[in-house]
Amino acid sequence: MNVPSLIITGLAAAFLFNYPAFLLFWHNPRYMLFQMPVFFRQGPDGQQETSKEDISRFRIFFYIAVIFVLLGAAVVCAATHDRTTNFWALFLYGYLVGMLVNIGDVLALDIWMLGKYRKYLTASCNVYPENWSLKNVLKKHTLPEHALQWTFIVCPVIGFVVAGLASGLLALGM
Repeated sequence: MNVPSLIITGLAAAFLFNYPAFLLFWHNPRYMLFQMPVFFRQGPDGQQETSKEDISRFRIFFYIAVIFVLLGAAVVCAATHDRTTNFWALFLYGYLVGMLVNIGDVLALDIWMLGKYRKYLTASCNVYPENWSLKNVLKKHTLPEHALQWTFIVCPVIGFVVAGLASGLLALGM
């Protein structure tokens, strides 16, 4: 496995995944709020719902970012993987790229962004600021999502997709 290529691919994939999410958050925090646990959406005036149009707009940008991550990782994996067609080696490459995206998501979005822009989020979304303390975010969102969901569901799916795409590209003679 080409470790420098893996690190560069993982960092690029993390950027392509997290930067659009940050831009969407900055443009309208409600794009991100609808996918958080109910505890974080509670506010003094009741929960304000995000419109279906906002959710659709968020999902379009999110899926575009995911497609860029998967295709980019597969192309780099196929181009730098010493022409091996071993599916499990390609899967491991994709899984590790997914884990680097996961780590970038935790550090950039869950810790840095929510720490730095917490007041902006709570004011613009009309939610309780005490619900958005770092301890609550880590305990009720980051740990379940990133330690469990990403590790056991999302990253294996990324690994299988990247391995499948890279195997296909290698079979085509890329």
